[in-house]
Amino acid sequence: MMKHLRIFHGVLAVAGIGLFFHPLAAQDPVRTLDDVRKLEAKLTAVVDKALPATVALISVETGSSGSGVITNADGLILTAAHVVEGNEQVEVVFPNGKQTKAKVLGANLSKDIALAQIIEPGPWPFVEMGQSKPLKAGDWVVAMGHSAGYDPARTPPVRFGRVVSDGPGNFLTTDCSLIGGDSGGPLFGIDGKVVAVNSSIGESIKNNNHAGVDGFREDWDRLMKSEVWGELQMNPLANQERPVMGIRVSEASVAGGGIAVASVTPGTPAARAGIRSGDVIQSINGAKVRAGRYFFLQIAKYRAGDTIKVSLLRDSKPVEVEVKLVQAAQLGQAAPMSQRLGQQDDEDQPDVPLMTFEEEQIIRNESADLYGAISSATKNASKSAVWIWGEDRRTGEPIQLVQGTVIGDGRQVLTKWSEISLASDSLKVVAGDAKTAVAKVYGVYPDDDLAVLTVEDPTGFTPVKWDTTDALKLGRMIVAPTPDDKKPVLGVVAVETRSLRVKDQAFLGVELDGNFSGPGVRIRGIEPEGAAKSAGLAEGDILRKIAGKEVNSAYEVKTSLNGHGPGESVEVVYDRDGKSATIQVDLKEKPEFPQARNARLETMRQMGTHLSKVSTNFPSAMQTDMAIDRAGCGGPVVDLDGRVIGISIARGDRTSSMIIPSASVIAVLNGKASSPADVEAAQLEKAKRDRSLVENGRDIPQMPRGAQPPPPTESAPSLRQNLEDMERLLQRMKREMKDIGE
Repeated sequence: MMKHLRIFHGVLAVAGIGLFFHPLAAQDPVRTLDDVRKLEAKLTAVVDKALPATVALISVETGSSGSGVITNADGLILTAAHVVEGNEQVEVVFPNGKQTKAKVLGANLSKDIALAQIIEPGPWPFVEMGQSKPLKAGDWVVAMGHSAGYDPARTPPVRFGRVVSDGPGNFLTTDCSLIGGDSGGPLFGIDGKVVAVNSSIGESIKNNNHAGVDGFREDWDRLMKSEVWGELQMNPLANQERPVMGIRVSEASVAGGGIAVASVTPGTPAARAGIRSGDVIQSINGAKVRAGRYFFLQIAKYRAGDTIKVSLLRDSKPVEVEVKLVQAAQLGQAAPMSQRLGQQDDEDQPDVPLMTFEEEQIIRNESADLYGAISSATKNASKSAVWIWGEDRRTGEPIQLVQGTVIGDGRQVLTKWSEISLASDSLKVVAGDAKTAVAKVYGVYPDDDLAVLTVEDPTGFTPVKWDTTDALKLGRMIVAPTPDDKKPVLGVVAVETRSLRVKDQAFLGVELDGNFSGPGVRIRGIEPEGAAKSAGLAEGDILRKIAGKEVNSAYEVKTSLNGHGPGESVEVVYDRDGKSATIQVDLKEKPEFPQARNARLETMRQMGTHLSKVSTNFPSAMQTDMAIDRAGCGGPVVDLDGRVIGISIARGDRTSSMIIPSASVIAVLNGKASSPADVEAAQLEKAKRDRSLVENGRDIPQMPRGAQPPPPTESAPSLRQNLEDMERLLQRMKREMKDIGE
């Protein structure tokens, strides 16, 4: 399993090198649809530039996987320290499957930053380093990484969003959703320069944390000398390098605002500046002080060594002092603090615990501008979006199950079958204007998890107009309107359309020699019933080209088959006994092997969202970073011109939703539908077969000869224990975020 992102309620492991205070203001306001189109053009340009340099890093020792980004032609890689920790070398895999090795250099664990150097000489694709300190709440960013580990069937998914907090320390928080495998992957500014690497996540999908590139610059010499230092911390405001002044504050509220000083530690900067117990801090550098977590976040925006102006009230008289901040380690305060603050303004845990009040206001205002700008794109399609209601079988109460898309003459609705199947005898369709009609299931397309409903209303609703003129490319913006058009969901094309079904993947049936240094890839074993064996390939043959593409790694062999399916014929060039030969290979269907579950990844997949009952295995799907929740699937999806380019079919995990493109939807509807009874009978029969396999322990699909079996699936007690541990971890972080003090 891949190296997972560290999971915490807030940021984990921030450094003491803070950011200088700056006015909070978003760059390039986006208030019109033309503004959004310009932003989209910049976004697609970033993706084109970034994709070739975003690599997977795989541990030579353990096989665990993270991500990284190349920043010069010689192959210098920025990544997260926890990705390469304990490794001397890592395998580097490019999006096209090219594979090479890199030497791990230095790491600062406190900042979660590390360097690695590709051993083989370049030139390598690379991107430039930007700056992280100037970034502020509202600035547009793009995150990339090999989510859930390297996958030769897709490119590293694109995530688009904003900085939502510019600290504390060397860290940034964004709403670009991340998951295991993304660790160490790049965060780009809208100019296409790397500004940070992915580090950790919180419970909310809006809480994603990144280590800034300015931290790399500050530690560059030590990193290049292969030094390793620092420690990972769960509580960012307990890091030994954080800036402090040496006070504790009172839990009691202060009339008229401000925060009361409970005590001052002798010999600290606060004591030297003359701050006393009982003083009421009013502002820092002119910025009003807010109670609770906000006060400590204000301090954390600076760095040790900075001098700040603190405005106080002492005996109702104003006093102003200057305080030079120092590292917590200098005061012996490296351990987590135990003081519990009264947080009247934090009774409900915020989505992003480290976001200041001012940052919250900026994000709220920017969101209003952005969604106002795209309203003209969603206006027409929202009329074809409806809610599907049914009875909850447990309670008998009406419940909104999913959304739907009006098709045909307005009296048919296309929706998600798995979400309505248990309530199919109590369905109602509700439009944004509250018009309601009873609906019945007309037919089911189980491969795509789609169902067509007929509505018992003579006038019907407004049917959708499909658009199939443009296959959207990576980074293009798409929007899922709601029936009332009040809360559309904006995102981008994260991965281009592909089949998610294993049986649609082409299969050669070869085991490759990982110790062979090339050129080419040597066959170590042959699957007796595979395509390679049928075509005449043999053990010891060296594959040189497949479908016109040179292959020099196992990953390149896999990526060379992308776009090809079972039954297709591809040309294979190979060497045998020093002689080159060419044959045609008729590809076969890839068998499905037992898959091991990883409890940590499963936990991360579900954090901050509700997953669809059926979330994968679609014959044709486009992946997006749109945060469409389970009950929001089934509705139309449009581009910025308002063209309906597909329907949302599933919430896959915290980072992704799936879209069935319009062309695929039309092809499905032109096919033959099954009756609900036939589909349910087939599902029941499959469930019986699966249960029989498990109970009898036979007829399990065989692994191909020479293949490594997956690790044992976790037992139920082990899985429960892992999930309980994860819950305790999250609860601990919640408590620690309330136990902040200096």
